[in-house]
Amino acid sequence: MTTEPLLFWCSGGDVMMRVGPTAVRIDAETQEEILADYEVQRRAAEARKADTLLLETVKRSFQLTRARIEAGRWARAGIA
Repeated sequence: MTTEPLLFWCSGGDVMMRVGPTAVRIDAETQEEILADYEVQRRAAEARKADTLLLETVKRSFQLTRARIEAGRWARAGIA
């Protein structure tokens, strides 16, 4: 198993994104835009049968979706 840094994660109810050596908080609208872009990339990768690109796109989309779910849990619990 390889260990690579996460691109997206949840920190206390905020969704964070790694940008170079730093992390930035991304709002819900930006999250939606990123997910929509990943969907376009995924479809293009499937059409070209580009398995490596498809896998990377699905991994990034999954990380962002997982961070969004976790942030929602924090918000519902009133912790964030």
